Amino acid sequence: MPINATPLISVIVPVYNAEDYLRYCVDSILQQSYTNLEVILVDDGAKDSSPDICDEYAAQDSRITVIHQENGGIAKAQNTGLDAAHGEYIAFADNDDILDRCNIEYLLHALQNTGADMSKARWRQFGVSQLGEVSKEAETGAQAPG
Repeated sequence: MPINATPLISVIVPVYNAEDYLRYCVDSILQQSYTNLEVILVDDGAKDSSPDICDEYAAQDSRITVIHQENGGIAKAQNTGLDAAHGEYIAFADNDDILDRCNIEYLLHALQNTGADMSKARWRQFGVSQLGEVSKEAETGAQAPG
């Protein structure tokens, strides 16, 4: 069976009390070099402005779906996202992640070229004071793997 060159990828993001960094996360997903994405933001009963931020993004980009639910924890939020997903592939991001611009493209490439069932990227931990710096770095994108 031929490989679909541009399959839909569903990116599921459980959201809970992330108002300080949610925009960095969503922006990094929307700015991916691979654009055939469905972004599912699952508001898991957040008590801050995160639900409003999710709705704001959904109003601006048709690739975004927001699901509001009572707090049930990250696993329930991920499962809610899985139930709503339409993609041929699934990606998960935490609401405080900043994805490298090429993240989805490279992970998809690895899956398609190896026939693997899953792929995973490197990650690094950083502090809140580095949000702006890391966000700018992620916009540039990593070099293609060798």
